[in-house]
Amino acid sequence: MKPRLLIFSSRTAHNAPRIIREVNALAPAFEIYLTGSTPLKQDNVQENIHEDNHIPFFDRLVHYALRKVTRGRPLTWAFPFSLKRRARLVDRIRPDIIIIHEPENMPYFTKLRDKYKFKLVFNAHEYYPLEFEDKPGWLESAGKYYVNLYRKYLHRLDLLINVCDTIAKECERYFGIPSLVIPNAALFRENIAPIVTDTKGPIRIIQHGACIRERNIELMIETAQLLGNSYVLDLMLMKSDPEYYGELCQLAEKTENVRLIEPVSFNEIVPFINRYDIGLYYIKPGNFNNRAALPNKLFEFIQARLCTVVSPSVEMKNVVESYNLGLAADDFTAEAMALAVRRLTIQDINYYKQNADKNAYRLSADFLSGMLLERMTALLKP
Repeated sequence: MKPRLLIFSSRTAHNAPRIIREVNALAPAFEIYLTGSTPLKQDNVQENIHEDNHIPFFDRLVHYALRKVTRGRPLTWAFPFSLKRRARLVDRIRPDIIIIHEPENMPYFTKLRDKYKFKLVFNAHEYYPLEFEDKPGWLESAGKYYVNLYRKYLHRLDLLINVCDTIAKECERYFGIPSLVIPNAALFRENIAPIVTDTKGPIRIIQHGACIRERNIELMIETAQLLGNSYVLDLMLMKSDPEYYGELCQLAEKTENVRLIEPVSFNEIVPFINRYDIGLYYIKPGNFNNRAALPNKLFEFIQARLCTVVSPSVEMKNVVESYNLGLAADDFTAEAMALAVRRLTIQDINYYKQNADKNAYRLSADFLSGMLLERMTALLKP
């Protein structure tokens, strides 16, 4: 009989890449129970659970008020309604391991672990103590809360997972806790090959993802304007912010070589973007997490066997340059992004596409899942 694993999150599970890949990596060895605000309809999930994964409104209201009063000091007790819901869930499932995806759940499950004797893992999607450090007042309120939460609870985990080396080093430097680093890599696509770029038409560039104002997608439109009609940029965006999406549509209408196209389903992203020449990604370095960003789409560019051009964020630049996958711009301006694209000859683009093909497995979720599965099964050994 397989050991039981509870993956506890309030995220939408059906389109959460990190959770989906976690499930696929661990399903061979575990019976998986998953909470989420939407279900993950896969055969390798034993049960999707919805009713116990959120914090009740009263608890959230009291929690927010007390955080303000205590100036971010972590609340060392577990709020009764939230604790009762989580205890009821744990008592019914009796998991051997629980993975949490939101740091606010650490107080609850560390308390329950004393009674139910499960192993506790925190799979962090960001470095929460500096998540919105660029917003006025955030460091002295929520930021302080997360710092204290990390300080109080990280050492009580059985395993901390982080998304990149920069964040892992910060956790070890500041809190003395080592991490297992599992980037948000895409699944290996064995049957996809690089398509040779030729000189018959414009260079085709793709950028895809959520339409979020903080990502400054208008800068990529400006980059395309600077490049001119020898290049075409397609923006395949989810309409996360309809107002911002409308603004981008207006900008694209004024730019001859930019189109906004309808998004495809999660599983179709890689085969769809395989037809392009360059995957382009820019992120504003406004806070720690942006400076350390290592996003899903970089790994999707790799699985699509594209040449990649990125802003000089430390983690993206390191991957692109270490594996010879393309270029990082010299700075975070549209001019620098356009200059990096212009540096690429047709021969360069095809060379970087071939390198993406050579390294696609090494930089895939399939390769990294072995590391995760090994560490998780080791937690259950006497």
